Amino acid sequence: KVAVAARPNMQAVIRGVRPLNHLTDINGDTALHWAAYKGHPDLIRLLMNSGVDLQKADNFGSTPLHLACLSGNVACVKLLCEKSKIELEPRDKNGKTPLLLAKSHRHDDGS
Repeated sequence: KVAVAARPNMQAVIRGVRPLNHLTDINGDTALHWAAYKGHPDLIRLLMNSGVDLQKADNFGSTPLHLACLSGNVACVKLLCEKSKIELEPRDKNGKTPLLLAKSHRHDDGS
């Protein structure tokens, strides 16, 4: 919700809020987790350029890549995988990898 409200002024918001890695919700999710889950690749790019931790896990062990795969946001998955050096198969606290989450929720990029 914050990302949508801040969209017109995202760069100013990101520059003015430091350190972004320490701002989390009750579940330990950061702005990057939410951008990945809700499908906001433009916000992901801005956050990546600001130096956020791409591997940060929430309280359930889920990384932003887990959440992008869980919600089927292919553009976000591709961006996280192509533009960064992140572990592609981290396991959350239930032992699930991002790929397993995408498969179990039947997300497919259409190819």
